[in-house]
Amino acid sequence: MQDHITLDKIDFWEESVQIDGKKHALVNGCFQTVCPDNPKKLSSAEAEAVDSLLESFQHSIKLAEHIAFLMNKGSMYKIYNNHLLFHGCIPLEASGDFQPLQIHQAQYAGRELLDFFEYHIRQAAKDPSVGDDFSTDLIWYCWNGKLSPLFGKKKMTTLERYFIDDRATHKEAENPYFSYRKSEKICRLILEEFGLFSEESRIVNGHTPVKTTKGESPIRGQGLLFVIDGGLCEAYQKKTGTAGYSLLNNSYGFQLVTHQPFQDVAKAVESPFAHTSLKKVIEHVEQRTLIKSTTIGQTLLRQQQELFALLHEYYDY
Repeated sequence: MQDHITLDKIDFWEESVQIDGKKHALVNGCFQTVCPDNPKKLSSAEAEAVDSLLESFQHSIKLAEHIAFLMNKGSMYKIYNNHLLFHGCIPLEASGDFQPLQIHQAQYAGRELLDFFEYHIRQAAKDPSVGDDFSTDLIWYCWNGKLSPLFGKKKMTTLERYFIDDRATHKEAENPYFSYRKSEKICRLILEEFGLFSEESRIVNGHTPVKTTKGESPIRGQGLLFVIDGGLCEAYQKKTGTAGYSLLNNSYGFQLVTHQPFQDVAKAVESPFAHTSLKKVIEHVEQRTLIKSTTIGQTLLRQQQELFALLHEYYDY
């Protein structure tokens, strides 16, 4: 993550910065507390503020409850009813192959990459008082690392957006995955990577807004992948043209619900149908899915087998 270090690339006297070998003028700079000779060193006041924030985060009861909930209910991906659900992306090379992350002498790509991050996220969450271990560092990488499945971009251009007028520097180049997810072949490759070979299996990809104003559709890969973003962020709604989507799945197939932006309470009272959601059947199966074929159904069957085993053991049933 060396490319995230930018303070040492600033000329504080000239008020400019080198980004990818090109000099850019800084606007609205506020670097009075930065030492030009050692820009990465915190002042005593800054160090005190960071220590105070760290103390607050490590001892927050409410945050601990939220993290415990995430550790109990969350995961980097989920296989449910023979469908694959994940947030963000599966990093791919420009060639369409799974892009590996090298850590020391090992490489992780595809499903192994997500398993690798999940293991270390759970390790870091075990002891919030430890902040200088490898697992905790990886949580930071999850947020803005080039090969993080949760980020999916080449870099986060925070400094550029704050202090450089040239909008070309603001662009956050996406991982090739976001182009390849339109491909049926790549969607099938991803499903098979996670052990899903059924013709009925689908990918549910969260997090990424669908810009219907630019002709984008939430249905990709010839119907193998659904892009579902909740659309809760009002700032995105002018770009997306909607207030997000919900995906419904029952024994008959999939239905896609498109939500309209909520304007205000008064208009909702005057025109109760102004914010009506549009429901569309996007896949109808010829043979209805039975409970025994679902994830919950398989769990119930295992429990049934365990009960029969106990009956046989103790009552010769």
